[in-house]
Amino acid sequence: MLFRCNILALVGGGPDPQYPINKVMIWDDHQSRCIGELSFRSEVRAVRLRRDRIIVVLEQKIFVYNFADLKVLHQIETIANPKGLCAVSQMSGSLVLVCPGLQKGQVRVEHYGSKRTKFIMAHDSRIACFALTQDGRFLATASTKGTLVRIFNTFDGTLLQEVCGCCNRLFVSSFPFHQKFGIVARLYCDRETSDALLF
Repeated sequence: MLFRCNILALVGGGPDPQYPINKVMIWDDHQSRCIGELSFRSEVRAVRLRRDRIIVVLEQKIFVYNFADLKVLHQIETIANPKGLCAVSQMSGSLVLVCPGLQKGQVRVEHYGSKRTKFIMAHDSRIACFALTQDGRFLATASTKGTLVRIFNTFDGTLLQEVCGCCNRLFVSSFPFHQKFGIVARLYCDRETSDALLF
C-alpha cells in the first residue's frame, strides 16, 4: 500500500491465487480497478512503493520503475534473495535503495540523487533482514547467524554501532526504525518466545 492512499500493489499467492505470482497489479481502490500491470519471467518476491517509484524484487534481480508511466529506470542483479529483502527511503527528494549485493553478507546501497553505489560487507553470514531510516541515512542489518545488529552510515559505509544480542542466537524477524525511539527490533531467542527491544 502506498502510505494511506488508495493505491495498492497486488501479487498473487497462496494455493488458489487470484493473480499470477509473476505479475504485479497496481490497484486503485477508489476506482475499484487495476490501473497498471507489470509482468516478469519469475515469481515476484516483494514490492516496495514510493510516491514516484515502484520497486519489484525477484529472486536475483530488482527492477525500479517510474510510477507515472511504469517505465523501467534501473535493474539490479543480486545474490539469491528468496525473502525479497529490499528497503527504500520514503522522504521526497532523497531516493535511497538498499538490497543484497552479489556476495554473502553484502548489502548494496543505491543513492539515486548523487548517482552513487556503495557496497557494504555487513556480515560474514547471509543477511537475514535490514531496515532503512526514512531519509536513507542509516541502515540496520542482521545476519542469519543472529548474534548482533549493526548500524551503518549509508553514504560512506561506516559502521556506527554494533548491538549484541541477549542470548547466544537471535532470530531477528524485523526491526523498523522509529522516528522517536530509534530501532524497534523483533527478536526471537528461540522459536517460541519473542521480545521487542528498543535500541
